[in-house]
Amino acid sequence: GQYLFGSIYGEIKIIEALNFKSQISISLGNDRTSNFLPSFADDALSSNLITAVLDKQRNDSYATVFSNTLNYNKEFLGGHRLDAVVGISWDRNRNDLESQTYAGFPDDFILTNIGSAQRVNNFSSEAIEGALNSVFGRFNYNYKDRYLATFTARRDGSTKFGPNNKYGFFPSGALAWNIHNEDFFDSSTINQLKIRTSLGRTGNDNLASFTYLAYMSSLASQLSFYGNNNGIVITGLPNSDIRWEETDQLDIGAEFSLLNSRINGEIVYYEKNTSGIILYSPLPSESGFGSFNANVADVSNNGWEISLSGDILQSKKINWNSSFNISFPKGKVENLYGSTIYRDGRTPSVVEGYPIGVITGYDKIGIAQTQSEIEALDNEAPGGK
Repeated sequence: GQYLFGSIYGEIKIIEALNFKSQISISLGNDRTSNFLPSFADDALSSNLITAVLDKQRNDSYATVFSNTLNYNKEFLGGHRLDAVVGISWDRNRNDLESQTYAGFPDDFILTNIGSAQRVNNFSSEAIEGALNSVFGRFNYNYKDRYLATFTARRDGSTKFGPNNKYGFFPSGALAWNIHNEDFFDSSTINQLKIRTSLGRTGNDNLASFTYLAYMSSLASQLSFYGNNNGIVITGLPNSDIRWEETDQLDIGAEFSLLNSRINGEIVYYEKNTSGIILYSPLPSESGFGSFNANVADVSNNGWEISLSGDILQSKKINWNSSFNISFPKGKVENLYGSTIYRDGRTPSVVEGYPIGVITGYDKIGIAQTQSEIEALDNEAPGGK
């Protein structure tokens, strides 16, 4: 593969402590894969291919980010510091993929080029494109490194959602108190003690672009032929109502360091509520499709996280550091949009009142040992035998 990354920016000082910055970043990718499987290979023999097979794949991609920001950074008398940023950005990416499988080569060693193949077993191509436009802001306040405050907000527009749900708004805020920097704090054992809390919302658009539209395509191997003409078929069911998956999270924590930072620890309590989690939702067979992307449920998670680390031994030749962490998470599906999404006993399910991804199955009562037990079970079944 070949990859190229580059960026260029310009920065202007407007007034004291206020700067404007404009930046463009570009990444290019070019992947080529060629895999030749001779007829005597284990995979070929086990799959009864008989002949050698050549797999060819190509992936060309690019991504661009164009951002413009205003930054204000100033320290005032009395130990007050203010750092604020507002900006706008445009992100775009595209992947072009091709794949072919050739077979029927006359030998396994010399005539293994594409032109020597007798047939093409499979071929496919796809173009994936997406974009994200954002307006954002961040405000940081610091007073003598004792009291810290951060507030952020962003509005994102994604090509993965329809016109009515394209945009999402995601605010957050955080407060922290460095108690060890207070004048009244005097300890030879505790050299850091910090209490912090945060509350915010994040968004997730982890799905293919344009899922709110019907995908149309011609199929390989003449599967979309009708009357000797290649036709167009719908290859994906659209979901015009799909929207951002949103997560609201509260964190309350304490951080500490002891004995000149030789012992460090953190205790955190969190609550996380996700609305409209995006998963594949099963469809009726009459639709012609097995599933489609949808907002299927609201999920809650909460718990404690505890971490502890320490420098047990420090010398010129040996450094020994150990760490320990433990968490106590609890989660469940609070609200399921529609019916329960049951899977087989090997695949996670989505069941209201249970953690997401619970494995479901039948309760085993026992194994019938006699014919009379079998007949009794038949008689208890709906409709009898």
